[in-house]
Amino acid sequence: MPSEASSPISILLVGQASRCQEIKCILLESGIKHELAEAGSCAEAKRFLADNRTTVVLCEKQLEDGNWRDILECADYSSQSEPSVVVCHPHADDRLWVEVLNLGAHDLIQLPTDKDELIRVIESAHRACPKVQR
Repeated sequence: MPSEASSPISILLVGQASRCQEIKCILLESGIKHELAEAGSCAEAKRFLADNRTTVVLCEKQLEDGNWRDILECADYSSQSEPSVVVCHPHADDRLWVEVLNLGAHDLIQLPTDKDELIRVIESAHRACPKVQR
């Protein structure tokens, strides 16, 4: 898809900085063209999503002021981009995976994760974003 090759994947990483370090390192080493923004809380993520075009949100399961469901709800109503949400959690199990998918998030990643798997999920989430120019 030409537009994906020419424009970077816009990613919002939501969570505590120390726990998001692995994802940031993988993105840096991967070589995929991306723009990365970070938010440490639901409130910060909501403000960012209201003002910025983002296609992928990588979000921790639990945040200091809410959780991934709050981010998903905000993303669903984001007039800027309606981004795909990927939930990140170190203890992902079948129950959480089913909940994540049933409520409309794009996917669930268990941390730590394989570099190739993370990149595959990010690229898939980017392509699934309704506002990606095709």
